Formats: sequence, structure tokens, C-alpha cells
Amino acid sequence: MIEQVLIAKRIFLVGESYARQSEPLSAGLAISFFQDSVEQLIWCIAKHNDLVVKDTEPFTALLDKVDKSTAERLPHKAKILELNKARVGFKHYGNLPANSEPEKFRAYAYDFMLVACQRYLAVDFERVSLASLISDSKVRTHIEAAEENLAVGQINDAVSEVALARFFLFQKLSQHFPKVDQRLRSVDRLLGNIPELQGAGIQVFHYLTQYFDEVARFNAASLAGGSVGEHLYFERELPRVTQFGAGNTKVSYTINNRPSAELAERAIKYVVETSIRSEAATR
Repeated sequence: MIEQVLIAKRIFLVGESYARQSEPLSAGLAISFFQDSVEQLIWCIAKHNDLVVKDTEPFTALLDKVDKSTAERLPHKAKILELNKARVGFKHYGNLPANSEPEKFRAYAYDFMLVACQRYLAVDFERVSLASLISDSKVRTHIEAAEENLAVGQINDAVSEVALARFFLFQKLSQHFPKVDQRLRSVDRLLGNIPELQGAGIQVFHYLTQYFDEVARFNAASLAGGSVGEHLYFERELPRVTQFGAGNTKVSYTINNRPSAELAERAIKYVVETSIRSEAATR
């Protein structure tokens, strides 16, 4: 049962990633994924409660059967029917929703799954962790630690852990691209020894090395199939991670880093989804 809840939650997170793109086609895809996540959960509930349903049971009929299976009414049923209508309008008739629609339907789907999981499955939807879908043990361990810290309100620790998870994820992805020889920076020192260039503060090769490092990170983000906008957002908002020769790491905050529960939650979702996609791409 929990495996199907995991699938429903992952579909929901994919919908969230499309919802953030603020573009009509992406808005339609987001709505479709939100409805798919609800439908996945409804089927899980039907099976868990041993309801008699056909394999070809229409979505609305399935809702009715779950609704009538207990004395408590199905939560947010009218909103879920509205979500389904929007999905049909997009998928079957090509009606592109307004950019504001995905956020409304995201809230509808989230509220439904939060209550339905608890009521019908005795599962806390918020605590269902997709970390188990990450095969890399180092990335998974830091994501699990981030989730645990977030759950108890240790926001700084949660943000630090997810920053480490992202660092090790991109470190692994970078193995698929040529490495920049850091000794390239030393050419600046050699050039500085030329009499005509002494005191000029030459750092050409330092900047080139830095540039190639950033290109490698962009390539890693592209390999993972994620949004470049999301990549830039977390490059800017998450603290910087430094790894030393012995393998130990240091997480450094600047005055521009503002840890928050929202940042931690969004970053956890990003790292989980990027990890799953990248593992599929590099398999």
C-alpha cells in the first residue's frame, strides 16, 4: 500500500515542478499530474478497503464508491471533481488553463491527499518520504536527515543537510563530464613572474577554471533533466558546501542565505526528484 502512496506523491511533485513554470502548456500538464496523483491514491484506497471495482472504473464512479464506503464523506469531493473537469478540458479538448490555475488545483489535490491518507489509510501524507527511491546512499542519508530536522523545526540543520545532499548529487553527476584540472590556476602565478606583467593582478586562468566548473555544473543539471531556473535558484539560496582533501565537508552561510522551512521543503523535493531522474538518465 505504501508503495502506491509513494507513487501518488511523486506524481504530485512532478505536477508541482510544472506548476512553477508559469506557462500555459506547463499549467495544463501540472493539472493533469495533480489529477493523476489523486486518482492513484483513490485506487490505492479502493484496494486497501477491498472495494468491488472494475479495472475500467471511471474516475468519478470510483470517487462515488469510496465516498459511500464509510460514514464519513469523501474530503474535498467537489474540488476534486473540479480538478478532474479541468484535466478533461485540457487533455481532451485542448483548453489551456490560466497561469494562476495550477496553484489552485495543487492546493485542492494536496488538501485531499492529506486528509484521505489519514482517514482511509492511517498514513501521514506529509511524512511519506520519497528518499527511499534514491539509490545513492550518501544523498539518501542527507535527505532523510533534512526531513527529520525539518519535522522537529531545526530549520538551519535541515537546510544544511539538503545542501549536502545536493552537493553530493552534483558531485556524482559531474563524473560524467571531463574534470577541470585545478592546476590550471597556477598559470596566473607563472604569468605574474614575467617582468612586464608583474603587479598586473592577472587572474585569467583562475576565472577560466571557475567558468569551466560552472559549465560542468550546468551540464550536470541538464543531464538530470531539471529546470535551469531551479538550478540557479538553489545555487543562490542554499549555503555553499566545501569538501576538503580528507573528504570532510563544511557548510558555509553568507548574509544572503536565509534558511526557512519553505526553502528546506522545496530543496528536498528538488533533490529527490532530480536524483530519481538522473539515476534513470545515467543507468
